[in-house]
Amino acid sequence: MKKFFKITGILLVLVSFLACDDNVTFPPKVEKNTGVIKGVAKFENATNHEGITVTLISTDGLMATDYSTERGIETNARAVKDFVTTDKDGNYVFTNVAKGIYTIYASSNFSEEKAVYINFNMDSDEILEPSVLKLTATGSIKGSITIDDSTENTYGADILVLGTSYSASTDKEGNYLISGVPAKEGYVLCFRKNGFTMILEEDVTVEANKSTEISLKNFSSSDWEEYAFTWLGPKSEHPENVKKNSAYFNTTDGCSYIFNGESWSLLAQAGKDGIDGEDGIDGENGKDGINGADGKDGLDGLSIIWKGAFESAPENPDLYWVYFNTTDGCSYIFNGESWSLLAQAGKDGIDGEDGKDGVDGTDGKDGLNGINGLDGLSIIWKGAFESAPENPDLYWVYFNTTDGCSYIFNGESWSLLAQAGKDGIDGEDGKDGVDGTDGKDGLDGINGIDGLSIIWKGAFESAPENPDLYWVYFNTTDGCSYIFNGESWSLLAQAGKDGIDGEDGKAGVDGTDGKDGLNGINGIDGLSIIWKGAFESAPENPNLYWVYFNTTDGCSYIFDGESWSLLAQAGKDGIDGEAGKDGIDGVDGKDGVDGKDGVDGINGKDGNSLIWKGCPSIFDPFGRNPGALWNERCDFYVPRQ
Repeated sequence: MKKFFKITGILLVLVSFLACDDNVTFPPKVEKNTGVIKGVAKFENATNHEGITVTLISTDGLMATDYSTERGIETNARAVKDFVTTDKDGNYVFTNVAKGIYTIYASSNFSEEKAVYINFNMDSDEILEPSVLKLTATGSIKGSITIDDSTENTYGADILVLGTSYSASTDKEGNYLISGVPAKEGYVLCFRKNGFTMILEEDVTVEANKSTEISLKNFSSSDWEEYAFTWLGPKSEHPENVKKNSAYFNTTDGCSYIFNGESWSLLAQAGKDGIDGEDGIDGENGKDGINGADGKDGLDGLSIIWKGAFESAPENPDLYWVYFNTTDGCSYIFNGESWSLLAQAGKDGIDGEDGKDGVDGTDGKDGLNGINGLDGLSIIWKGAFESAPENPDLYWVYFNTTDGCSYIFNGESWSLLAQAGKDGIDGEDGKDGVDGTDGKDGLDGINGIDGLSIIWKGAFESAPENPDLYWVYFNTTDGCSYIFNGESWSLLAQAGKDGIDGEDGKAGVDGTDGKDGLNGINGIDGLSIIWKGAFESAPENPNLYWVYFNTTDGCSYIFDGESWSLLAQAGKDGIDGEAGKDGIDGVDGKDGVDGKDGVDGINGKDGNSLIWKGCPSIFDPFGRNPGALWNERCDFYVPRQ
């Protein structure tokens, strides 16, 4: 057995060497009518790319037009054909690859990401070179603290990496370990205990696949009142009746201020980008760490079947069919016995007066990490155009500036994804119906390919500064949403204008019922939410991912485990156009019959799963890491001692 592993290792090294040289001819033992895939997978922030696992998956089943719902065929639709590891330069090679459709993805124990090259065609006797698969390498930070030269009261202190969401809590001995931190220079560590916050270490460097150890730090409880401060969060103006060393971020001028006991002093403001330093010398490679235990499988999401827009409910429905009713402007879902209301457009509620800020509560301990969610549908956002892009690929999405709608390419044609609808006539509140019996659990859907990870930044009057790839925000000035494509902000969604009411048309002759279409491909697992219906106020004793429609303010809310967060709201009316000149007065005619309100637009398909984290981040007020964001989880920043 040992001899077998030695021979196999020699062959893998030989194949990797040959794949790196464009002038080398592959061995004659390569099977006929097969192809070769060779490429590069690497860490963006490291120099040694050895040990990245590259997996080859056959995805022929996902591309079939006549897709079976049999369980066995679903399982075989995505079959792992082979996997290899990269050399130090990131090279990898697959040989004897049969003709078909494949997906490649790269992963590593030293990265939180996966890089994917999806659904490419492989022909016989072809040598295919996919684009470079890029990952972000990570390392860890560890160390120990004492308080008053003792470990007695060190348990439960928070150690945070400012400007990021990475943190850890100390154990009874004052030890801490922060894992999965992207390799980078210039990190700042912060210590927080009993509401007081102080700097622990500055200019921390995390190297790829290594652990950075911080020397023992001692904190004196007597110094806390002098150096620590209380962070009040973002405010539009100076708060009143605050204690000394209270600090906040001013959303009006973009600066941070601290109260010295008598007046507010400038604490920090956004600085200019510094000059890039020269690249440092590459360090030696660290030893491979022990592989962590496999995580638990995520829960299967609810698989719904979208049927389209109709004047009335489709006949002979199956469980979880969903359609948009063009008559009343609502969406409905079939629960196995009857159609239930899924969503409806509500009126804008009257804005209430701002309440006074409550006293900040003590920070709670970090909750346990949630179970990993299932992979979402991977779409490719192409931007805003007057007409459809040419030569589209599967799941391309764009916004049509001519008709104000968004479209998705399904592999054969462009399908409507979202459009702005008109306000429908408000109906009277119906009585609550009797709860239907629970339907049977559906079959588990196929795991989806990794989706596009967007970063929701919140609502602002203008675009956030120093954006990263796939940042998304809502512009409160023009009522549109924008996405950053790496170079500029592209339009993602906008509210459509109300059209002119047309005259009532005559009722057309009912057409004959069409035959039932073939069953569609099972949807990829989404976030499993629990729809509770429409209420005047939030349901009591909610569970995680409960969703309801608030009939008072016309908004939808989702429960994130601690509080209700806004999920959707109706857009504002567009600006009225200028009045035209008065024409010549004509003869007074008889009053005409009022036209009916137009039908609401079709609801957009389910988007990617987002986890709303609360208030948007703000800029690093110290300028230590220009363009860096405030730590959402930390919710504070700290002065130098």
